[in-house]
Amino acid sequence: MKNNTTDIYHLVDETFISRFNLLHASFMKNYYYTYYKSYCIQKKRTPLSESTFFTNMRRRKIKFIQICCPYCGNMNLSIVEGLLSAVKQLNYCTYCGKRSASENAFFQISRHSYSTFSFKWT
Repeated sequence: MKNNTTDIYHLVDETFISRFNLLHASFMKNYYYTYYKSYCIQKKRTPLSESTFFTNMRRRKIKFIQICCPYCGNMNLSIVEGLLSAVKQLNYCTYCGKRSASENAFFQISRHSYSTFSFKWT
């Protein structure tokens, strides 16, 4: 059955960060916060403190999206401003345009089954 979610895009929040081991999580938090501060400087905003930034990340207006495409290897960090529903609408790799591996497999199987079967009415 078709799945409407993608495994290319990941919302960076407390749950996502908790999947890293402790040392890697510390490195990634530093990376995300540095990226966030640069974004705030560029947009002429006052950045939140680091501890505040990493609390209730999914409820903030500024959301981080990590992209990891299994086809082309594109790894990227993007910022989306707005509601969580805007994040859920992201479906394609920003570099190669392909969807998630599961959705691509579903498409290939359904396309193959329609083209190889012929129906005979007797």
